[in-house]
Amino acid sequence: MWMHHPRTAAMEAALQEIGPVWDVDSAFTFKGSADFLENNVRVKADGDPLGALGDVGWYCVRAILWAYDFTPPTHVAAHHGALFNEAGVPLNIAATLLFPGGRKARFLAAFDTVFTSKLEVYGDRGSLRLRDFVIPTAEHEASFVVATANGLADGDTRIATVEETRTVRNAVTQEAALWQRFAREIEVVRAGGRAPEYWPRIAALTERVLSAVLASARQGCALLPFEHRA
Repeated sequence: MWMHHPRTAAMEAALQEIGPVWDVDSAFTFKGSADFLENNVRVKADGDPLGALGDVGWYCVRAILWAYDFTPPTHVAAHHGALFNEAGVPLNIAATLLFPGGRKARFLAAFDTVFTSKLEVYGDRGSLRLRDFVIPTAEHEASFVVATANGLADGDTRIATVEETRTVRNAVTQEAALWQRFAREIEVVRAGGRAPEYWPRIAALTERVLSAVLASARQGCALLPFEHRA
């Protein structure tokens, strides 16, 4: 959903200001109730076997790939300490993704941790961050922070980072924007055009990364090469 919010386009422009991007950190977590952790389809092996990874972790991985312009990672490694329920479904899982040129990213996805929805992107010239990247705090506007001139000053006695909060107004919710885009794509096909390749391509890449992270977790958090299929 967040991909369709106008804030995302504004953040994409901001990446050009802070880049090139070298590191990304994301987390999407919430503390599920006892009933949720017992009965929700997202914790069932025959419902959503990827659990927290496939649910909230999906947004984290998509955000990381977005920040790197959907360049596939070269390697993935789940972190030690992942929590699985008795059915083998991940309830709390974190991972590191490695990208070409020494770039990297990390994320945390969890059903047992206080609510967090953060995205931080670090570049050579600054950083970008937000604390509501999946679902905005407000319905008709959303903000993000761009930090530049990073560092210390006055004999390292104060932080000299310059931060700017940028706010983007939206006429419709990101959910409505998603369906509007979907309708436009359908009209293209109905008019005889080709189905868009962009959305299926990035969806497949996101899912393959999630599967690779789960494979790493089940292999003792091994660093696994990511096999990208174009």
